[in-house]
Amino acid sequence: MRNTSLRYTCLLAGGLLVCLSAVAEAAPPPLDIPLSAMESGLLSSQQKQAISDRVAYWFGQIETAEKPEDILAARLGLRNDFRRYDFPEYNLTYARQSAAAAEKLLAKPLGGRLGPARKINAALALAGMPQVPIQPVLDKLVADDNPAIRYIGWEGYQGVKMRVLAQRTGVVDRMLASMKARAQAESEPPVLSMLIRALYFPSRNLVSVDAEDLARAQKQSAALVDTIWGKLCQGVIAGDLPRSETARKSLSVVAAMAQDEGYVEAKNEIMQNLIDAAWCAAKLYDRTRGEKNIGESAIQLLNETEAALNAVTGRENRHIVGVLADRTMVEKGAAVQLAVLKWIDELKKDYGVKQPAMRAPATTRPAAESGS
Repeated sequence: MRNTSLRYTCLLAGGLLVCLSAVAEAAPPPLDIPLSAMESGLLSSQQKQAISDRVAYWFGQIETAEKPEDILAARLGLRNDFRRYDFPEYNLTYARQSAAAAEKLLAKPLGGRLGPARKINAALALAGMPQVPIQPVLDKLVADDNPAIRYIGWEGYQGVKMRVLAQRTGVVDRMLASMKARAQAESEPPVLSMLIRALYFPSRNLVSVDAEDLARAQKQSAALVDTIWGKLCQGVIAGDLPRSETARKSLSVVAAMAQDEGYVEAKNEIMQNLIDAAWCAAKLYDRTRGEKNIGESAIQLLNETEAALNAVTGRENRHIVGVLADRTMVEKGAAVQLAVLKWIDELKKDYGVKQPAMRAPATTRPAAESGS
């Protein structure tokens, strides 16, 4: 039931004072918890109830508000409440209550004109609370039919993954299982970009994590990034601009993994991922000859891949950049491919990289070739 109060408007009509009543939204229930309670590390049952009431109010607003701006205001209310106090017990309790409320709300058939806005704002509110209790809801978000919801789910995992990993319980297995299932099933480029970010488990972080659990997560995440990278590179070579852009945006994550001591056993495969990106971009560049958006995307991916390779290896090579910057060269397509082959020749001894075997489908024509 919605929290409402009566507002009265009084008018002078025909010498009579006429009062009309209208329904107005009540203010949210109070959330005034003394700092002494925070410092003690314990919340009383009354204080936990106050949090529960406040969370219920905001999620109720998300579910029933009749204007988009009111739905947004409710989501911001949840965000601001969660950030109001920086104390573990408070944040954990608020996230736990929010996870229960969000799961209940998201299970409902939120139809109508504002249905998508209700679902997205509920998901965004929860994803902004990086506490372990939100994980079961995140697992549902990352498997949702709506790509925007899946993206939000992985954004939430990006913030909470190290806390989950620190639990040393079944939640770790559930997180890794979700990552594996979605890495194999996901096809939307923006979602893949956020998934790759969520898959990186840095060795140096602010959360104390068991070494064996961290090593297990890093080993699996490297394999899953390799799975996703194959999809992206095949899209690059086929002239798929969204996948090319996703590969470019993900280079920093792949390079970070290559430089992380925790990924040393997978470093050769990670280096091959970088080479694959350069090779596919070079093949695409050759086919488009640098024309229009797709050719420009290939150039950008080539430049940034060489920068990533230099960052990881400590080199200052300009094999690719030099060719692209040469205005006197007529046939740059073959020269760019030779530049990538030069990188392969330099790195094959240390990292075992090899020339990729990826080829564009025979029926695929980049937009730059088709004139579209």
